[in-house]
Amino acid sequence: MTILLVLQVFHILTGTLWLCSFLFMYFILFPSFVKLNSIEIIPLNNLIKKEASFILGMLGIISIILGIIRGIYFSGINNLESLATPYGRNFIAAFLISILMILIGRQYGSNLIIIPWKDETTKKKILLKIYLAGFVLLLCYALLLLCMVAMRFGGI
Repeated sequence: MTILLVLQVFHILTGTLWLCSFLFMYFILFPSFVKLNSIEIIPLNNLIKKEASFILGMLGIISIILGIIRGIYFSGINNLESLATPYGRNFIAAFLISILMILIGRQYGSNLIIIPWKDETTKKKILLKIYLAGFVLLLCYALLLLCMVAMRFGGI
């Protein structure tokens, strides 16, 4: 029981850090860097975004792995037939949403690092892409939390 509690605490902690890091990057860090246009600041922007993207990705992967371990070893997933139960369907949905989030975040995070922005039109397009990706990821977080709450009560 102690192992389950420790696992759940780390799963929730990494998930929370993943969410907060995402909110910071997509709604504060990326937009503020797009608004800057100085040649001297671009290498610093790229370095910070690269490191922040790595941290965000690692938090997501660790949270997903801990969730899988928790779901398989300490919950209702013991064989392939259990994936057809309400809990199993929510488990699969949460896993697929998490993978989608990692892929979207990786695609936008790595692409936004290397995009040069020279004029106002380009800045506006990049900001629109950032906010659109951020909104989609925020929606995925909401769906992921819904799946977790549903799993807590046996699934829907």
